[in-house]
Amino acid sequence: MAFSYQSLRRVLSWKRTDHPPPVLVSNTEDHARIRKLVINAFSDNALRQQEPIMVSYIKTLIKQLKDRVGSPGGDRVDIMSWYIFTTFDTIGDLCFNETFGALETGTYHPWMKTVLGGIKNGRWIRLQHAYPGLAYAMRAYRFLTSGQSHLNSAREEHLKYTARMTQKRLADKSERDDIVTPVRSFAVPVIKCHQAWEDVKLCNLD
Repeated sequence: MAFSYQSLRRVLSWKRTDHPPPVLVSNTEDHARIRKLVINAFSDNALRQQEPIMVSYIKTLIKQLKDRVGSPGGDRVDIMSWYIFTTFDTIGDLCFNETFGALETGTYHPWMKTVLGGIKNGRWIRLQHAYPGLAYAMRAYRFLTSGQSHLNSAREEHLKYTARMTQKRLADKSERDDIVTPVRSFAVPVIKCHQAWEDVKLCNLD
């Protein structure tokens, strides 16, 4: 594989600037701002309204397990996978108004695999934050074994898919008992208020 010292150096000094940091690793100010936007979706009233959607997927889970256990030779199931299928299909409905089809097919959607892989890699990310020198070594290893063009390709595809799904849901103005509707009902006035403040300095957010 052909590579140069300059390209390797870019990998070692790589830092994301084209995407905002995830809420779990954001700074205190950004975390508080994001939390304020989404907190209404997790109020007691919002969760009660979301309950029918959650229950529908739990019923599907129970049906699928009964069908598999009750079928000839079907005395074993991977219950952990089915819990994961239920979780992701429920979240997909609540966030995107679409499921990943995991409960119906009994298989992992590629988006699910990427998320789960990221969770497994979380311990390495925390280790890299604690020991920056290790992060340089791991980036160099990935560069030398995979090539620069393959670095973070799975993450990029994951971010693109997530962005498409999010934009599609936001473009859908329907009111649903999900996570997006209460977030949007709170966020839009705040955004307009910020815009008014920037444009004419008439909106006091304090």
